[in-house]
Amino acid sequence: MKHVNQTSGKGFLEIDWEAGKATLTSFTKDDELTYDFFKELEAFNKKNVSFSIKEENEIDVIDDK
Repeated sequence: MKHVNQTSGKGFLEIDWEAGKATLTSFTKDDELTYDFFKELEAFNKKNVSFSIKEENEIDVIDDK
């Protein structure tokens, strides 16, 4: 048996290595929400974790007109 602690988000990731800051900005139809990415990662510091990240890009449709 196991207990899973998970955080997920979707948006634009921006990392400023020199300033030591990272943000994740999510866009909805009504709002733009920005989160402190490193703050979210801090909850997993010195823990046994699994990690995945993916980039999503829209694909152009064929215009047969």
